[in-house]
Amino acid sequence: MSLDLAFYTCFYGANRKNSAFIIPEVPSLIYKCYYFTNNQTMIEKIKNTTWIGVYDDKPISTNLTESAMMAKHIKACPNEYDELKHYSYLCYLDNKLKKVNEVFVEDFIHKYFIEQNYALLIRKHWGVFNKVWDEYAAAMYQKRYRVEAHNYKRYIKDQINKGLKDVVENHCATGFSIRNMKHP
Repeated sequence: MSLDLAFYTCFYGANRKNSAFIIPEVPSLIYKCYYFTNNQTMIEKIKNTTWIGVYDDKPISTNLTESAMMAKHIKACPNEYDELKHYSYLCYLDNKLKKVNEVFVEDFIHKYFIEQNYALLIRKHWGVFNKVWDEYAAAMYQKRYRVEAHNYKRYIKDQINKGLKDVVENHCATGFSIRNMKHP
């Protein structure tokens, strides 16, 4: 089944002391696979793979939080990137994930986007269940989140004060998503 689909991942930041400075196995030899980065060393490494390297001219930071926030932009707003916005379907994968099965992605696109007109598929979280404060506690084991703990706590409290709940039916992880770019 051939679809108007592309895969993409990214790395933002310095290559020193950064566990995310890796290139995963390319998920497809049929569909284009883009690797976005602001790191010239990574661009050079990508040239030896079948990934399509895209240099994103943003400043390199050794601050893991700043780098993670840069990465979140392309994950959440692929429609703002010339390389991606014309595709009908996109599959984002965190660069630390193992190989993604393209047939799995094609089947989900057919079942949920073509047959049922869903807009976005996000994986259910495997370790945090239903409570926002549980995710907050789990995040505190990572330094990049711990340094922003007060901001996250304030944000959560503000959202609860606005009427949102701190318990949800389904809790999602965003390291893998499939997006229907044609959905209104």
